[in-house]
Amino acid sequence: MRIKKSTFIVILTVLLSVLLTTTIYQSLSIYQRSRYDIDNYCCRHMSRDIEKVFEGFGISTTIVCGYNFTEGSGHMWVNVFGIDIDSVTLYPFDPTLEYESINYYMSYEDWENGKNVR
Repeated sequence: MRIKKSTFIVILTVLLSVLLTTTIYQSLSIYQRSRYDIDNYCCRHMSRDIEKVFEGFGISTTIVCGYNFTEGSGHMWVNVFGIDIDSVTLYPFDPTLEYESINYYMSYEDWENGKNVR
């Protein structure tokens, strides 16, 4: 059984599109991680900037803060379309596996002012 030329072109186009998208996403993730500096540009700043980008495109985002009492550590990330996205790696993740206390804020400014929404 032979594949039609048009079918082959469609399959090849889809595969190349997925490969290109994955490569671009990986490059952005590597770039984002390289910018991390605990003293000058940490997860708080990254979340703020990611929020600005998404909101600039009209996409509603929520700033989320998690705290792990056992380890004494905290982290900030964004929630877009109900998906938690790590601000440092840009990967989706499940914060309930790592953080005991999770607070949601409508914006970075709300976080600065302590106005959590749930």
